[in-house]
Amino acid sequence: MNDFDMDSPVPQHKFTTVVEEGVFKPHSYSNTYAVDKTRLCIAPSSDHIGLLIKLSRVMASPFRVRYVLQVPSEMFPAGRYDLTNDFSLADLESFLKRFSTFFEEDGRHHIWIRSSDAVSALVYDQHNIIYAYGSLDAFERVCTNEGMTEGSVDVPFPHAHAFQEKYDQELAVLLSEWSWERTDLVEDVDFV
Repeated sequence: MNDFDMDSPVPQHKFTTVVEEGVFKPHSYSNTYAVDKTRLCIAPSSDHIGLLIKLSRVMASPFRVRYVLQVPSEMFPAGRYDLTNDFSLADLESFLKRFSTFFEEDGRHHIWIRSSDAVSALVYDQHNIIYAYGSLDAFERVCTNEGMTEGSVDVPFPHAHAFQEKYDQELAVLLSEWSWERTDLVEDVDFV
C-alpha cells in the first residue's frame, strides 16, 4: 500500500512522507505553484477540491470528467472512467463538493477535468498536486488570488499512499450513480 515496501504498515493519510520504515508523516505542501513550459504545478496546503473548483471557473464549460482508479476494489477494476455526459459548471461543482472528502483523503485515484473547448484541463493527482493545462495566465491569477506563491513543487521521496477501506462505499456510489465508460490505464500517464 505504499511506494517503497509493500510489507510495511499502511499509512493512515492519503499522502505521506516516510520518516523511517513503518513510520509515516502526513505530507503538506507550502501553498506554492510552479510554472512549467506547458502547465502549472499547483501544490495547495489544504482545500484541494475548493481550489480545483475555483480553477474550473476560469475554464469553458461544459466539462468532461475522467476518474482514474489506480487501485482496484472488489467491485471495480482499475482503469480510466470517463463520464458519458458532460457536466455544467454547477454540476461539476456539486459533484466535486459531494465527493471532496473521498478525493482529498483517499490515495487510490486521480481526477481529470477537461474544458469543452479542449484547450484547458485540470488533473488532481494522488500526490495532492493539481496540474493545470491551457489558460496558464488565468490559472496563475486564481493561485495568486488564493494567496499562493510561486516556488518549487516537488513530490517527496520516499512517500506512501493510503487506500482507506472506509471509502469503498464512496467509490461504489461514485461509479454507480453516473454513466461511465471504462478503458485500461495507460502506464506512463496514469502512474505518475
